[in-house]
Amino acid sequence: MFGFLSRNKQEEVRKIFQNRMNRSFLRQFRYGKRLEPRGAFCEVVWVIPYDADAERPEYESVIAAVTKDISPEGLSLVCDSPLDHERVVVGMERSNEMTYVLCENCHTTSLGYGYFQIGLHPTEEVRVPKLDEQQMRAMLDSGHTRPESILEPSAGVH
Repeated sequence: MFGFLSRNKQEEVRKIFQNRMNRSFLRQFRYGKRLEPRGAFCEVVWVIPYDADAERPEYESVIAAVTKDISPEGLSLVCDSPLDHERVVVGMERSNEMTYVLCENCHTTSLGYGYFQIGLHPTEEVRVPKLDEQQMRAMLDSGHTRPESILEPSAGVH
């Protein structure tokens, strides 16, 4: 039974990512050419570390990151340091609201010059209280985030 519930949650987030892809790649669909299962997807997203012990997001540690690509099975980000958490919540703007997806940190690949590609696998959609969302938005808008709590320092990068 629990496996069934987990698959349903994964299917929900696959649909979220697939809808994002469909909107981003609409031009390719018009011409009937949709060859790649993954496509370029450049957008600023919110990355919120997930405290596994407390089983809750650490809203006060939100950072902004840039996506690289997306597929129904995952999302990759480009960051200036590797993520230091096994799980994170990714917030994506959708129309006039945010969508939040809990993701597993699958891999980190050095891109050189102090940048890293972070591969994430979505597991389920999560709800974030409006007050926490407003506080995170204010932190990101003001530039007062604490990236040291989510990112580990890159060796040799200052």
